[in-house]
Amino acid sequence: DELDILIEGGLSIEPVLSDRMHAHGGKVVCYKMGNDYVMDIEYVLFNQKPGRIFNGATFDAVWIIPQNENTGRSYLSIMLNCPVYQVPAIWAPTFCDLVINHLKTEHNIEFGYRPNLSREKWRIASFEPNTFVIKSCFTPILIAPAAVQYAAAPVVAPTPAAAPAQAPAAATTAPAASDELSGHLVRSPMVGTFYRSPSPEAKAFVEVGQSVKVGDALCIVEAMKMMNRIEADKAGVVKAILINDGNAVEFDEPLIVIE
Repeated sequence: DELDILIEGGLSIEPVLSDRMHAHGGKVVCYKMGNDYVMDIEYVLFNQKPGRIFNGATFDAVWIIPQNENTGRSYLSIMLNCPVYQVPAIWAPTFCDLVINHLKTEHNIEFGYRPNLSREKWRIASFEPNTFVIKSCFTPILIAPAAVQYAAAPVVAPTPAAAPAQAPAAATTAPAASDELSGHLVRSPMVGTFYRSPSPEAKAFVEVGQSVKVGDALCIVEAMKMMNRIEADKAGVVKAILINDGNAVEFDEPLIVIE
């Protein structure tokens, strides 16, 4: 009740909280750092459950970073029914520079990285990864590979010269493609690179003939530097691994057969 401004930073606030702010004259701002339009369109394209909802909370303004203004301004102004303003990202040098200058002028403290090559022990810092694959990318990245794959014209090989008549060849025993892929197919949820193990020196998650249960790790599909673990959605025995380690895969391409 003592707040003048409530800034919502990505996770939806409940309508009761925005109403409570407005009741005493406060303002509520929605600060969007991700490319919300692109993220929400992904759910529509691939029939996924939405990651967020517009729950009726009322906002006085939306703040959006410059990188996403082109795709997000109109979308957010319509969905949240309020004006949209461009602001720097909270991690932009604009704010860091002000603090660094204040430390220098007021406290004579130098801020910045200074290597110490004589140090025997080092501390490793872990930064939060971008866990959303397409957080700052664009829809064409998602749909272009599939469009090229299915729209490309077939290559017609030149017709060879007629050869002398020969005896009929013996029938092959190779199974048809439909027979090879019989069973439950585990498909790739994205375009990426297929890996059988979590690291080059580690053993593969599964082998042909291995029993698996729902939730067991089967492989990894790497997309835009993010390692996405693919889990079994059916219990059974691994019948076939269809992709070679390190090969590229398309969206919805079969990876593993379970029966």
